[in-house]
Amino acid sequence: AEPVRITREAGIARVTIDAPPMNLLGAPLMGALLGLVDALERDDSTRVVIFRSADPDFFIAHGDVVAITSVPLAPVPEAAELN
Repeated sequence: AEPVRITREAGIARVTIDAPPMNLLGAPLMGALLGLVDALERDDSTRVVIFRSADPDFFIAHGDVVAITSVPLAPVPEAAELN
């Protein structure tokens, strides 16, 4: 299952964070959130983003420090088309 689910309706994007067992902010969830930001930046119809957790006890429990510090600070360049 994907750690982030999104539904869109009438300019509102509803994002559900679902990374059991406690929504650990590690590589899978961080990657999904970065992909979400990229997709939302390209979507001119979205006016509002609402985040919620699939787990009633945790929104995002804590971060995986090793994974967070390994995320590159500079944006990854777009792939060039091979000829």
